[in-house]
Amino acid sequence: MTFDVLITETLEDIVTVEAENESEALRKAEEKWKEGSYILGSENFTGVEFKLW
Repeated sequence: MTFDVLITETLEDIVTVEAENESEALRKAEEKWKEGSYILGSENFTGVEFKLW
């Protein structure tokens, strides 16, 4: 028998963003992440989950 197993790793980091409001802060953080300003690696690992797919 064979089974497909989905492995989901979670990486987390807290970054400080200057903004006028929460919505703008989220948008700016996402833009900086997309630009590669925030690179999360093994030091940001917070967990793993395994599920049958």
